[in-house]
Amino acid sequence: MQKYEREIEDLLQKLESEEGHVTRPPRRDRPPQLPRRRQPMRSPFTALPRVSSLSSGQWMATGLGLVVLSRLLPESLPVVRQWLAIIGVLLFLWPIAHGLLTGGRGHREEKLWRGRSIETDDNSWGEIRARMESSVRDFKQRFSRRRY
Repeated sequence: MQKYEREIEDLLQKLESEEGHVTRPPRRDRPPQLPRRRQPMRSPFTALPRVSSLSSGQWMATGLGLVVLSRLLPESLPVVRQWLAIIGVLLFLWPIAHGLLTGGRGHREEKLWRGRSIETDDNSWGEIRARMESSVRDFKQRFSRRRY
């Protein structure tokens, strides 16, 4: 163990001394580098989130914001106010309807750990419902046999 400690001390002393200090070679000794490519001009709309990546909370907040905005607009714009309120209510209700129609299964990213997929113990609604139905059935059978 002492041998390793001695070698580490020697390496540290070399790094601290001026002789052992590695300096960057002068510019003329370095190999030439290719010029960097310029990034193409992007549209200002590329910074906006994709519609498919919005969470249900963001959909609902947008809808609620539109409804509030429709109430804040002057009454001289009744058509605009009405359409904003309708669109806001639809955007607010969209995640609820989508969840009911798809069974509550939204987009889920695969969870990885050290490059391997992690299997989660998430129970699907069908499994939960089947367990609840069997529990209710067992409960009914248990009390239907008893006579008071």
